[in-house]
Amino acid sequence: MGRPCAQGFGLNLVLLRGENTPIGMCGLVKREGLEFPDLGYALLPEFCGKGYASEAAKKVLKYEMSKHTLHTILAITFPDNLRSNLLLENIGFCMKGTVELYGLQNNLYEFQT
Repeated sequence: MGRPCAQGFGLNLVLLRGENTPIGMCGLVKREGLEFPDLGYALLPEFCGKGYASEAAKKVLKYEMSKHTLHTILAITFPDNLRSNLLLENIGFCMKGTVELYGLQNNLYEFQT
């Protein structure tokens, strides 16, 4: 697991199983301006589109929601980031609208248990 932030969670290193090759990061962060923690992930380009982000995101949701007794997790992504929008929907997030963060419009998703 990665180094935790003040809320007890943060971004984790994503490794290829069996090889321990670092390929990206995935975890929960608590951004100012969002009511609940949000899921964040990023992979190196050569590992995108292979299901690794989806697998990592599902594991983070299961582990962190249980550990911290969370019932709602948010996620944001740019409207034109079609892969991330689809990934979030495929793992159970529902689009709630849009939100402006850091001067940019983002799609806002919500996951609830």
